[in-house]
Amino acid sequence: MEKPAHYLEASILVVDDERCYTDELAGLLGPLCRVAVAHSGEQALGRAASDPSPNLILLDWRMPGMSGLEVCRELKRTPRTALIPIIFLTDDQDWESENLGFAAGGVDYLRKPLSPAVVTANLHNYLALINQRQGLEQLVEARTQQIADLHEEALQHAKELDRRVAQRTEQLELVNKELESFCYSVSHDLRAPLRAINGFSRALLDQAQDQLDAQSVEYIQRILTSGRRMEELIQDLLELSRVTRSHFNTTAVDLSALVASVAERIAQDYQETRVELEIQANMLALGDARLLRIVVENLLSNAYKFTAHSPQPRVRFGCREERGDQVYFIQDNGAGFDEHYADKLFVPFQRLHHPSDYPGTGIGLATVQRVIRRHGGKIWGRSTGDQGAEFCFTLAPGRF
Repeated sequence: MEKPAHYLEASILVVDDERCYTDELAGLLGPLCRVAVAHSGEQALGRAASDPSPNLILLDWRMPGMSGLEVCRELKRTPRTALIPIIFLTDDQDWESENLGFAAGGVDYLRKPLSPAVVTANLHNYLALINQRQGLEQLVEARTQQIADLHEEALQHAKELDRRVAQRTEQLELVNKELESFCYSVSHDLRAPLRAINGFSRALLDQAQDQLDAQSVEYIQRILTSGRRMEELIQDLLELSRVTRSHFNTTAVDLSALVASVAERIAQDYQETRVELEIQANMLALGDARLLRIVVENLLSNAYKFTAHSPQPRVRFGCREERGDQVYFIQDNGAGFDEHYADKLFVPFQRLHHPSDYPGTGIGLATVQRVIRRHGGKIWGRSTGDQGAEFCFTLAPGRF
């Protein structure tokens, strides 16, 4: 009987007090597997508990001293040997004895005198099962090792990510400190000389205007105008930095009421322009109320500013559903902009109109974009030239 090429190495313990049977089985099974022999029950227990344990035991039913049944029961009581399959060798035709053997944990019987063909057929089947079990055990062991390796790799990745996060957090904290230092410098170091320039220029104009020619007066007025513009620019830069660093407090915000409140204040700066304002009712959102006010103030101020030259200025604030998102928008019929340069709308200091036509610092929309991004949303603008403009934005998470 030859061993199939795909078989894994197996071992069988043959237990019989008659050497003729142990020799016969050793010769028959030798080509298939490793064979160990025991001639008594006590010797069988010792060899079964050895390392490595046998994969299968052929156990004589009748032996002097410990019988095969007693050996089987002892093997099944021992955790190390409890799972080893046991086939009894017997010349007994007593069915009651066979039932006792099965009850003790035996899996099969081989009749004496032994038939090589029967032994070969049965052992082929059991060795195939042993081979499958060994293959599964090796596969499970390999998979377990792979899982352990992946787990260790994941732990190492997690540690590396934690290290990077800690490093990045430290860098961000350093950047924030530098930004705070910059803001302090802007607030105090830059504003102080600017106030001096504006103050002395105004004093010079008030006290010596009668003694100055028209061109000198114009120069001083230009200094004052540039000073005011510089003051506005510094204020807008500070606002831009505060938007990024400020604490975020999520609440339910009534955008309709917020727009109405902001519009009432902005209208006082455009009393000569009677803007027709339409506000959609019951516009609700989740977000930071203070930051959303900055969004509304900038968008609404722009709408009023760019409709100032329209014969019948109109501004509309509302919301609509687009691809499952709640989109808020502000429309006007003002000057609009060239959509070829729409990518510059939200870039600081980028302006699409001449300052003499529409004054401003070019910081407002950049500030709006940062607020919207802090809300997890996005903002975009579109225009049809002199037919006006529309600015749209979304907010996340949460919606009504």
